[in-house]
Amino acid sequence: MNPLIGALVAMTATAYASCAQAQPSKTFVDDGACPFECCQYGQWHTVKSIDLYPEPVADKDKVVIRVLTPDVTVSVSKGKVITQTPGRALVSVPHVSVYSGVTYAIGDELLIYTSFGEGVFLVWYEGRMYKELAGFMLQADDTWQACAEVGHCWGRRLRHPVTSWWVGVEDPVLPNQYGWTRDVQGFAGKGSCG
Repeated sequence: MNPLIGALVAMTATAYASCAQAQPSKTFVDDGACPFECCQYGQWHTVKSIDLYPEPVADKDKVVIRVLTPDVTVSVSKGKVITQTPGRALVSVPHVSVYSGVTYAIGDELLIYTSFGEGVFLVWYEGRMYKELAGFMLQADDTWQACAEVGHCWGRRLRHPVTSWWVGVEDPVLPNQYGWTRDVQGFAGKGSCG
């Protein structure tokens, strides 16, 4: 793992661990999340037309407030990953988290939320959120056994999370106004890795 990513994951584990709740809400919003390795907010460049909405909304409620044209640089300064359905995983071997110090036992069930890249996910277990290295969530069913045999897979994916990533784009015309889009593939400049 990239040492910078490891340090950032360790620093944010405490913030997520403080999010105790008896049961996760049906829809979980991870404000500020940037869901892949080297993800960064900042100056992004449009590579196609992109519709902006007043807030992250379901498809049936969409009302376009502005259309960004291709080949424009805009400031994307915030985002959120919305989990509509958490993933599920079952612990298959005892595991102690290097991020949170939590000890998991065989048979424990985890709910899986935001992916941060390189196999790091936000997980819910016993009323708390933790960032966890859970590379087994990326394993195809036909490769999981080999991963487990070499000791890399301490759990087994039962279901992928269903998420959408929305980003807040500063309106290029109206100061301090934002539009939201989940059409992140329409931008270049999202990552800091070469």
